[in-house]
Amino acid sequence: MISASIESFSKPRRRTAAAVLACLFAAAVPARAQPSATTDFFSFISQRFSASAAAADPANNPLPLDCAFRSDPLAARVLAEYGAMYAASNLVTVPAKCIYPNSQEVAAYQRTIKTSISEFSGSRVELQASAAAALDAAKAEAFGAGIRLSPFDAPVAGRRDYGDSVRIWNKRLLPALDHWEGAGIIGVDESFAMRNMPFVAQARKVLEWESRGYKFGTGRLKSIFVSCSPPGASQHLSLLAFDVLQYNDRRLQLILNKNGWYQTVIDDPGHFTFLGLPETELPARGLKLVPAGGYAYWVPDIRNATDVPSITDAVTRPSD
Repeated sequence: MISASIESFSKPRRRTAAAVLACLFAAAVPARAQPSATTDFFSFISQRFSASAAAADPANNPLPLDCAFRSDPLAARVLAEYGAMYAASNLVTVPAKCIYPNSQEVAAYQRTIKTSISEFSGSRVELQASAAAALDAAKAEAFGAGIRLSPFDAPVAGRRDYGDSVRIWNKRLLPALDHWEGAGIIGVDESFAMRNMPFVAQARKVLEWESRGYKFGTGRLKSIFVSCSPPGASQHLSLLAFDVLQYNDRRLQLILNKNGWYQTVIDDPGHFTFLGLPETELPARGLKLVPAGGYAYWVPDIRNATDVPSITDAVTRPSD
């Protein structure tokens, strides 16, 4: 993932930098009217994955979603940060679990996906077939307009496996754990136990510690969940995400949007998600448009967030 956060700044300077960025990029993001028909995200996915919906239209509905987002704080947080892919077109194969617990289950899910390869100057990026076709169309359109489209870190810009998500998680988690242990906030025994927990259990523990103010993101200024999904929850495991090198090019953003690719993870503007739909249809599928840092993100529209404390931070970040 590509983090756009300014982790090295102190809090007062971060606010100043954010304000400057907002001013610099405001003109680059034209105002967009939210369509009138909107749906709460949790309500949408409940309907999409209900057993009755699957029975009525089995071709367009996967197995019921294994994700207790109304009762499980971790599941709710994962969906709030990374769940936009569940609003994607029925032509794609979304995961039946919001967090896969191990590599075997991820591999089994990935075997159900029809994939294709997009070529980029010798680099190969594997995606779901419809996502790859749309990306190729965007690439051709961009080329015709003299605009470059290429992957950021090609080997992991598209498809990832469970091991990739573990490595990214550990890169964030372990330095933060060392920091809080060194500060005397987390005891040595508790830290040792944390390092040996299953990854889902680790994510639950991090959620608990962060609720007390002990942040695990880079620099310990933000939540780890802002810049890194727990192992087994990444959109890249679903082959519906693509990291773009030229994400700052507004012309390229519009071309990708036209072809069904959108920025959906706030603070990670280089991460695009294939939704396969025009943006006018996204609010009816539980997404809302959030301008932030000069970018336009389509994120889960979660209402009554105060009923789920673990997602309050995710849905109340300031926008431009």
